This record gives sequence, structure tokens and C-alpha cells, in this order.
Amino acid sequence: MLAILHHVEIIETINQIIQDERTCQLLVVRQQWLENTRGEQEYKEASRQLLTDIRSLKKLTPENRKTIEGLADTTEKLIDLLNQLQSTINRPGSMSERNFPKEISSLEELFLRTTTALRPELTICGFKIDDRLTQNSRMIKFIVVSSLTLNMVVSLLLAIAFNMSTTRRLLSLAENSERLAKGASLLPPIGGNDEISTVDRAFRNMAVALEKAESRERAMINNAIDVICSLNSDMQFVSISPSCRTILGREPQELQKQPITAICLTEDAQSVVTKLKSARSESNTLEFRIVKPDGSVCEILASILWSATQQEYFMVMHDMSVRKSLERLKQHIVALISHELRTPLTSIRAFLAILSSNAFGELNEEGLINVSRIDTEALRLIGLINDLLDMERLEASQLALLRSSTSTDLVLARAVNAVLPIADQAEVIIETQVESFSIFADEDRLVQVLINLLSNAIKYSPRKTKIVVNVAEEPEQLVFTVSDQGCGIPPQYRLSIFEKFQQIESAEYHRKGSTGLGLAICKAIVEQHGGKIEVESKSDNGSVFRFTIPHTHAHR
Repeated sequence: MLAILHHVEIIETINQIIQDERTCQLLVVRQQWLENTRGEQEYKEASRQLLTDIRSLKKLTPENRKTIEGLADTTEKLIDLLNQLQSTINRPGSMSERNFPKEISSLEELFLRTTTALRPELTICGFKIDDRLTQNSRMIKFIVVSSLTLNMVVSLLLAIAFNMSTTRRLLSLAENSERLAKGASLLPPIGGNDEISTVDRAFRNMAVALEKAESRERAMINNAIDVICSLNSDMQFVSISPSCRTILGREPQELQKQPITAICLTEDAQSVVTKLKSARSESNTLEFRIVKPDGSVCEILASILWSATQQEYFMVMHDMSVRKSLERLKQHIVALISHELRTPLTSIRAFLAILSSNAFGELNEEGLINVSRIDTEALRLIGLINDLLDMERLEASQLALLRSSTSTDLVLARAVNAVLPIADQAEVIIETQVESFSIFADEDRLVQVLINLLSNAIKYSPRKTKIVVNVAEEPEQLVFTVSDQGCGIPPQYRLSIFEKFQQIESAEYHRKGSTGLGLAICKAIVEQHGGKIEVESKSDNGSVFRFTIPHTHAHR
């Protein structure tokens, strides 16, 4: 009787083990679909109970110790596998590549073989343990396999749907890019708040900004006075601004695909081609003449830029006809002054010299004074004419410097001697503080600069004052200074006085008189030597004019 009860207890324990194992698998499957924390807690309790029942079985059947230990080991592996499956389920989207159904099925078969090994000792009254075990295992296996298969199918469908939606929206962005390049209207906005919709909104904002910039650029080109155009690599017009109607005398459509040489004067065509070719290596400027349909000639100054990316020339053409006409008129006036005014004035001075020598009879004192005044004014006019001619030659870069080795003391001596008579007349003392240096420069032009500066200093210095002339050496240049104790120069004029015809608006300066060319000539000569000229002054406290000459070739 006791043996029967003992066998019954063993059977009930095995049944409980089977039940616990089935419960663990069912709880894992239910948690996969319901996703509740309560199922997780129930699973942990069921797994603990399963291990407890295994230990109880071990105590009940000490004679089957090895078999029970194999069953316990199989059960622990099954629980560990279910734990891993549960961990995968608790992290959405992290489905492992492991084949859980296959591994669970393998452990189930091992579980069945173990219980079969126990069957001879635990079969009572025709009751077979393995029948129930096999039935429960097959049911659990079917549920696990079905649920995992369904989960993978749903995940695959969701992935396909997501990819189709993403692809469609990305294609919309690509289509909008092509539409923007062609200038066509964009597709409707992409809805949503994800990254693709954010990119779509940024793209549309960019399209609006580009449209505004293009409108401003189009307005500037259409309203520009100069002709703005582009030429292809064959030097044919690709696009051209409407100002070509005024400057070139042609409609934009008329110039399309026409070579630029077709509108050039024949003599200038080859130089235009040469300049355009050279513009491929660096930006260039070009002067040429074009012939309008009415036969008139227009002089053009063009700026050229080659774009290697677009394989096009970009050109801005400015009408130089009026400017060239004014330059020719100015040259004519300068020639007129040179020949028609300077020659008679020279003759007048010669005649005044004859009068002063009493060749036509002796002049009284008043007559001599008047002759002297006329000679002074004639000399002043000749000086003005010479200044005008020098200024014109300097601006046209036609005044070549005749450089030679000379010394600073010789230059200063010539300049001081030239102005000494007017300094004595004005009762102004000229003091030189010169250390002799050799210098490679145009001696006559440096003397001219110093004479102009000394003449101005004498003109605006009070009587009994001193003018100091100095030459000093610096690391890369010689510095000439002319200091006076005159009325000074107001701050607002210290830059403008070096420009042509610029005079200080002051009664004192107007009373003394000035052509406004002397300092401009000084600046041009100094800059031709590679130097600079400037002035430092305080009102009513004199001025210091300073100019530099690079002394690469200078030495003591």
C-alpha cells in the first residue's frame, strides 16, 4: 500500500512538472501578444515552481537520481531559452536572428525521452505518463511556432509598408529638385513631422529664397545701363541684357547665337578673339569698337570672366564713346594751349626783356615797374601752362622718368637756389639739415617737387620765420621733409589738397592765390618713383610736408 502511495506521489509530481513547464511556455506566448508586466511576474513564479518540483521529484526517487538530474538539466536549459525569448520580446524591434521554435522543439524532444526513461518505474494501473506529456508538448510547440511565425509575417508587412511610404516621399523630394531646376511649380507639401517632412519644408524655404534672389538679379540685369551678357565657348552670344538696344543698337533676340566678332569693327575682331582666349586663364579687360546697324561706331570697354564649370564667358560691356570723345577733346585743348598760348607768352617775355634793355629808348621808373609786373604775370601763365601739360602727361603715363644716380645735397641745393630770390623777397629763411645720400631717381623731377613745396611754404609763411628742409634715411627709403611756420592746413583738407584744382576755402589762401595743380603734380611724381606724400599740420602752427623715395639703389 505504501509503495502504491509512493508511486502515486511520484506520478502527481511528474504531472505537476509537466503542467508547470506548459504554463511557462504559455505565459511567454501570452506576454508576447498582450505585453503586460503581470504576465512577466507570473512567468517568474511558474519557472521557480518548476525547479522546486524537480527537486521534490529528486527526493522521491533517489534510485533514479541520474535520470532525474538529466530531467532537471533539460528543464533548466528550457527555462533559460524561454528567458532569452522573453528578453527579446520585451525589446520591441530587436527580434533576434535565433531560431527559437527549433531550439524549443529540440529541448521538448529531450524532455520526452527523459520522461520515457522514467516510465517503467512510474507506470501504475495502466496509466502512462508520456501520453499526457506528448499531447501537452505538441500543443505548446504549435502555439509557440504559430505565434512566432505570425509575428514575423506582421513585421515583414509593416516593414514593406514603411519602405513604400518612405520611397514615395523621397521620390517626391527628387521630383521637386528637378522641377526647381526647370523653373516649374513644386509638388504639394509632404505632410507629417518626421525628418523627411522637415527636409521638404527646408527645401521649399530654399526655393522661395532662390526665387527672390533670381527676381532681384533679373531686375538688376534688366535695368543695368551696361550690357551684361554671356558667350559660349565658340564666342557666340547665349544671353544678353535689354540694354543692348541702346548701346549695341540691336535686339537681344537678334544677337542670339551670333558671334561677337560679327558686330566688331573689322580691325578689332582679331584682338577680341585673342583677349577672349587669354581670359580663360585669368580675368581680363578689353577695349574694342562695334559697328551699329546705322553705321555709327561705338567704343566699348569690356570686363571678361571665364567659367570653366559652365564653359561660358561672362562679359560686362560699357559704352566708352563719350569718355573717349572727351579725352580727344582734352588732348586737343592741351595741344592748343601748348602751341597757341605758350609760344606767344614766350615771345611777350622776350619783347619785355628787350624793352627793359632800353632797346627802344630809356624807360622811366614807372615803366620799368610795369614791365616787371607784366613779365611776372607772363611767367606765372607759362608756369600754369607747364603745370597743365605736366599733369596731362602724368595722367596719361606719358611722362617718363629719367632716372640716374645723383645725391640728395645736389637736389636740395638746386631747389633752394631756385626759390631763394622769392624767399629773400618774402624775408623767409630757408635752412637745410641734409646728410648727403646717393639716390637713383629723376633729379629734375625731384627738384620740381621740392620747388613746389618750398614755393608754397614761402607763400604762406609770415616774415622773419624759418623753413627747414631735411632728408633722413629709413630702412627702406629716404624721407624728405619741408617744415614751415605758416598758417597751417585745416584737417578736412589734408587729403584733398593733393587732388587737381583743390584749394582751401580760406580768405588767406584766396588772397595768396593758387592754381591747385602744384601738389597734385608733386603727388604724381612721387608715386611714379614708388613713394608716398603726406602732410601733418596744426592750424596756425605750421605744416610739415613729407614724401618718401624708395632707396633700393641709394646709399651714403
